[in-house]
Amino acid sequence: MGIKDLWEVIEPSEKQYTLEEIASDRAQRSDKHQLRIAIDVALWTFQASSSKGGRSPELRLMFYRFCRLQELGIRAIFVFDGPGRPGWKRDREINTIPMDTEFRQALLTMIRLFDFHVWHAYGEAEAECAVLQRLDYVDLVMTGDVDVFLFGARRVVRQWPAKRYTTIPCYDMAWINQVIGLDRSDMILIALLRGSDYSHGSAQVGITIAEALARCKKHGRLMEYIQTNGDYGDYVKEEDLAEELRDALNYELKNGCSGYSNRTYSQTILDNDDFPDLQILRDFVNPKTKIQQKKSDDLAKWLERQSSPDWKELTVFCKEAFRWTTSYILRRFGSLVFPAYLTWRLRNPSVPSPTAQNSSKLTVTTTTQQISAPPPPSKRVKTTSSSSQQTQVDSFFSVTKLKNTTHQEVDNGKGKSKLNMNTDNMIVRITNEKWVKSQRMYYVEFDTNILTEFLDSLQSHLDQTGKELHFEHIFDKPRSVYLGNEDSDNDDDDVDTDVALNEKDPKKICRRWISADLVDPSYPRQVKEFKAQKAKREQMKAAKNNLPDIITIPDSP
Repeated sequence: MGIKDLWEVIEPSEKQYTLEEIASDRAQRSDKHQLRIAIDVALWTFQASSSKGGRSPELRLMFYRFCRLQELGIRAIFVFDGPGRPGWKRDREINTIPMDTEFRQALLTMIRLFDFHVWHAYGEAEAECAVLQRLDYVDLVMTGDVDVFLFGARRVVRQWPAKRYTTIPCYDMAWINQVIGLDRSDMILIALLRGSDYSHGSAQVGITIAEALARCKKHGRLMEYIQTNGDYGDYVKEEDLAEELRDALNYELKNGCSGYSNRTYSQTILDNDDFPDLQILRDFVNPKTKIQQKKSDDLAKWLERQSSPDWKELTVFCKEAFRWTTSYILRRFGSLVFPAYLTWRLRNPSVPSPTAQNSSKLTVTTTTQQISAPPPPSKRVKTTSSSSQQTQVDSFFSVTKLKNTTHQEVDNGKGKSKLNMNTDNMIVRITNEKWVKSQRMYYVEFDTNILTEFLDSLQSHLDQTGKELHFEHIFDKPRSVYLGNEDSDNDDDDVDTDVALNEKDPKKICRRWISADLVDPSYPRQVKEFKAQKAKREQMKAAKNNLPDIITIPDSP
């Protein structure tokens, strides 16, 4: 469901961060878990539908994004729309039963191979995402539907970054309340007045009028009644509260007593034919979700354990899905998947290399207290983040940071144990350092044997499978289709420009910019050596700039 122009209303509260900043900040906090995001699959599917070039461009775009999610250590929960959605949307009938297409089956399979989580909603995916966050299963919601706030989401990222280190729009209900002066219940009222995907709202009511009426805070009693399912104390009826709200807002439209509007609207009248739509109100305040109706043991266990992608089987999937040859798969996995594999190894030092293995109570804020009116829309200033201030990222989460240590608690399935993280000699040395936004990065040289081991294991697995089909139940095509020439298209969407697909030199592939947060606790010796060398270079540079004159030219007599 979408509310027209509501994004524009809350835009002044927007802040801009990179996904790298957010993921790094989350991983360094006291509870030490990686960033967890609930992703509305419908948004990604819509974006993928415009991909062009090559074979299976929609699925290929998803593959590239999944590689980036793994590289950033993000635990993604992909939320699919469920059959409980209303059957009428935007004035047309919709099919609420998911279509069992090849793309959908392939996407579900690829999500599981990357070891992300699949969650099928009861109805609207954005409602499920919001409740998953309200119950603290995830830190953020990624969706383009503004009504996710009306369902109760607190922190939202609106879109996927176009490139690495590109900032993306971030929203927090605390920021919206502070900058705009609106809370969740106010936005629900705006949706009832303005209309949404499932209702037309009131005639002649635009976003300006709807916002002004929401600021009057006349809707608290009705919202609380709906929230408590009628357990309101005194005997009152839902219809009476709806009429009370309607009369109060009509009086405000005619007289403009609150001062939130610069004019009166005596010709605009709210009547009981279109306002308020109590069924829509109930759906927003108390959305029906699967997470509230079903035990989530599988989700809880997935969140507690370490990520474990099936790197080997992914190669077979790519061979059948994208019709890549073995040599092309190794090239692409060396460029696109290997960075994710490296950071996965850094984050999970207790897990043996997979190349050596076989494959709460919900509330609606009615805000009865007085809130000082924010500046008018024309004078609002959009909040932007500073690259030198990590504190703004800190405010995106409600927990305290903890300094890095050289030990980490790891759940290996037999209980948590202390693990010395400096046991893996993956990193040979650190050669450079830089800041990207607020994130410190090291230029790291990895042991080239890591790449050799990784690619050799993948090739061995591909050789063993031979002509055997693992995913023929998804890709129902003749086998000969998958044995053609290498994919030659170079117009892949969502591939970063700094990724060299034809890179073959192991030394170059194994030199990468890595977040210092991943390196500092695990490789203190290499960090110490780098800092010592850096200090030595700076001393030599300073000495060179202060060399005394060797030859003194005497003054002329």
